Amino acid sequence: FGFTSNGNEDAPGAQCVVCNKILSNSCLVPAKLRRHFETNHPEYKDKDIRFFKQKLELLEKSKLFMSKIAKSDNENATEASYKVSYRISLAEEAHAIGESLIKPCAKDIVMCMLDQESSKKEAVPLLNNTVTRRIHDLAADRKVLVRLFELHHELSANLMDHKFQLSDRLTDFLWLSRVAYLADIFTKLNEVNLSLQGKNVNIFNAKDKILSLSRKLQFWISSVGRNYLDCLPTLNDFLEENRYKLDEDSRSDMADHLRNVYMNIIKYFPNINDNNNWIRNPLSLTEKPVSFSTQDYENLIEIASDGQLIQKFKEVSLITFWSDLCQSQEYSSLSRRAIRQLLPFAGTYLCETGFSNYAAMKTKYRNRLNAVPDMRIQLSSIKPNIKRVCQEKKKNHSSH
Repeated sequence: FGFTSNGNEDAPGAQCVVCNKILSNSCLVPAKLRRHFETNHPEYKDKDIRFFKQKLELLEKSKLFMSKIAKSDNENATEASYKVSYRISLAEEAHAIGESLIKPCAKDIVMCMLDQESSKKEAVPLLNNTVTRRIHDLAADRKVLVRLFELHHELSANLMDHKFQLSDRLTDFLWLSRVAYLADIFTKLNEVNLSLQGKNVNIFNAKDKILSLSRKLQFWISSVGRNYLDCLPTLNDFLEENRYKLDEDSRSDMADHLRNVYMNIIKYFPNINDNNNWIRNPLSLTEKPVSFSTQDYENLIEIASDGQLIQKFKEVSLITFWSDLCQSQEYSSLSRRAIRQLLPFAGTYLCETGFSNYAAMKTKYRNRLNAVPDMRIQLSSIKPNIKRVCQEKKKNHSSH
């Protein structure tokens, strides 16, 4: 008594119905089974068969329960991933906490409450990048203008018997077309905003994105003026679905709004000269710039002529390429010139990350905390040399 079959015909095994431990094929010898039971569960050795049948029923129910709620390839795992990601975002925690803390805790709970085998399931994806994507998806679902426009039929139907000050707007084609237009514009601007965030964004990336946006705005202004609205998909679909055409005044208002956005982009992001374009394209310079020394220009010619360096240039980021060249005495002056252009923040992302981390650590319960070391570790991408730190610690101890 006390065991049930586990595994298959090729690799049979046994599972204890008391502790749910799965024993290997080599432990199927009656003497080893008896030893396990008498060593781990001596208080149950005199129980009758009904006791063990009850334990077996509980074990089977547990397996059935887990098979229903934790299938590795069904929609439940994805839904659980979204729910956990949502809670991580609400708690303002780092996205990596899903894999580093929440999943191990969930496995511990499952192992203690159910069995060890159930805890081995790796169904719910909670990697840092996965949680980030989930949060982006959830945030997209909460875009107010887009959701308002998508649900305007439902809202209109639900509010028919509940009049309020602006209820008539939900059946006003002109007003709805303006909402659709704004939903398109804010979606496009949000996409640009997201593309400008991140640790690896430099001044060249930012310049390209802003230049692209300004050119697109000019294109949208021209398209709206000519009544070609496929560049605004939400508005275009709404008009086609209802066989409605915008009047000239509405198109003029939209074009004026786009023109104002364009003028503000030009105002806040003035055109940056291309004197430093050689940093991201060493082959672009065909003559020596005035600001270059003869030695620097000759070094740049050598880099542009070195097939191995050009191949590396294509494979790694700009900051990695020029940082690695700093290690070379031959190109140190030129690489330092490039690094000085790449180091300044292209946006406020890193500053905002620093403030967020500081606010999360320096709470009223930890007001005496010196947050500098924690922030240095959290914000830096440089991994500490732990072996060297340990050696220095050991050296200091031995000197006393």
